Amino acid sequence: MRNQKRHIALLAAAIMILTIVPAITAETAVAAEKELKLARVKLVNHAVGNRSIKNSWKKVKGAKGYEIYRATKLKGKYQKVKTINRAKTVSWTNRNLKKEKGYYYKVRAYRITDGEKEYGKFSSVQWAVPTNYPNWSYSISRKSKKTKTIKLTITNKSKFRMTFAKDGIYFKNSLAAKRWDTMTGEQKVNSSNADLQAKGIYPTSMNKKYTVKPGKSITLKYKTQKAVKYQKGGYVESTFRYHKKDYGTRHSYKHGEAYWVYQ
Repeated sequence: MRNQKRHIALLAAAIMILTIVPAITAETAVAAEKELKLARVKLVNHAVGNRSIKNSWKKVKGAKGYEIYRATKLKGKYQKVKTINRAKTVSWTNRNLKKEKGYYYKVRAYRITDGEKEYGKFSSVQWAVPTNYPNWSYSISRKSKKTKTIKLTITNKSKFRMTFAKDGIYFKNSLAAKRWDTMTGEQKVNSSNADLQAKGIYPTSMNKKYTVKPGKSITLKYKTQKAVKYQKGGYVESTFRYHKKDYGTRHSYKHGEAYWVYQ
């Protein structure tokens, strides 16, 4: 009789454990899901035509979908322009835009918890212009000391690839650039490096050509024979090929970008 009661008690305890453990496991899973924050979206974008911009990002773990916001000014009013309800969809093309007009985008991931939406942080704001012409953003590394390496980071915001040539020029200031522009082709070829450097002109070269795809970034490292000091008014002149045409461009901390087509 005692053994029978003991067996009954053990059986009841086993049933309680089997009933309670799944409940605890489910509660733990829900709590863990709440603690796991949605990661910040990493957004890139670029033009895919003169009236379209493509926005792309990496899939966020745990996301149910994404919300895309847009403005026409960096610090303007952002309005939601698209909700994506599939976690696997990680791009969206905004069509029927105004030609040659700048647009700013930011994206955030969301999920559904207890019937309510929970959001991750917005991506950094990304800018693009609907165009078929070359378009990009850039930055030049800043150093207080002299260096033989000029670093120019290019983000291709346009429809086609940009292929940068090996050779370039660093101008100490706008006066040096003007001197170069007034020289004849023969003078440019026959001038020694010492003569050019005396005018604030420093020929540069990379180890090879570099191609940057639409929406991607690349850091170009131009080498000079003699160390130079970065100047706010200095220029980096590059040449690149874009959609079967050759372009020249100059970048500066102070003056922004300028480019032209080689005929």
